[in-house]
Amino acid sequence: MTKKTIHACILILLLIGAGIIAVLLLRNTTVSGNQNFDFGLVKIPRPSKTLEHTFHLTNVSDHELRITNAIPSCACATISWSPDVVVAPGQEFILPVTLDMQRSQYRSATVRLEFASGEMEVLRVKGVAHFEQPLQCLPPTILVASDDSEGSRSIVSLEWHEDSTPPAPTFVSPENIIITADSWIKSKVGNPNKGTPDKWTIRLKIVLVGVLESDATFSIMQHSAPELIVPLTLTDSIEHPNLLKGGSR
Repeated sequence: MTKKTIHACILILLLIGAGIIAVLLLRNTTVSGNQNFDFGLVKIPRPSKTLEHTFHLTNVSDHELRITNAIPSCACATISWSPDVVVAPGQEFILPVTLDMQRSQYRSATVRLEFASGEMEVLRVKGVAHFEQPLQCLPPTILVASDDSEGSRSIVSLEWHEDSTPPAPTFVSPENIIITADSWIKSKVGNPNKGTPDKWTIRLKIVLVGVLESDATFSIMQHSAPELIVPLTLTDSIEHPNLLKGGSR
């Protein structure tokens, strides 16, 4: 037997094997329809948002299908289903799946569907979330005491998706509210593979001179981020821990 004949025989065997596998796969097909969904980049409010997609899966088997179990890969995903629903051939399952986004990140999950007849299918969802408001002030409401030269302290954090250092923020406040700020410090390095941005922080000192007007606030503006409005509340006195005193300027 020549090498050419051997190669031809091997090719024929490979084609036969591929054909057998294709037939088996077709015979084992349970449902049709897109089993993967990408939410893409989604802007979410703080502190979190639940995304939802509804899968439509048609029963393409030759028998009725009933889901006996639906198992998400993580607590961040849920699926709405019922073990009482029986779907005949040619009919479809309607399966809403949610993905919980709790911070700026890439997130993915799977849901394994198990059928009473022994088959199994897998649904997949994924997406990248970015907070609509990348700025955050802690505490969210600032307590101020009249004519306290030490002032109140707060930390402002910023999720930053660029490689450069963020520009200095600007502040808009009542005339008798004096705000001074340190420089931005990178407090956490992001991970592009996980969709997480760098986190930068800056320390503020807020001093009230005289009387605080009712419903007083100040605003923080940073690059293309939405304006962050911070409420101010009057208090009789403020404790000044040594830890904070060391960082003022």
